[in-house]
Amino acid sequence: MVKTNITYRQLKRILFDIGFKESRTTGKHLFFIHQEYGTRVILPYPSKRQVPIVYVKAIGKMLDEYGIMPVEEFYQLIFGKES
Repeated sequence: MVKTNITYRQLKRILFDIGFKESRTTGKHLFFIHQEYGTRVILPYPSKRQVPIVYVKAIGKMLDEYGIMPVEEFYQLIFGKES
């Protein structure tokens, strides 16, 4: 699986910055919810430092589809440039 240079800690901070709150869960997943839009992000609890690109792309697509943030803007936060 292709990794990004972003860590789970950095992704968590970005999700907080765009309005997500972490919800307590049991098990091996991180669970975030955006109260205003009712959108949920569930990530497997990180066993590695970097977030796989497939998760970043899925979150970007979801944010765009739910009208929270355009995917290009999310990628700019993640990668620091237009993707």
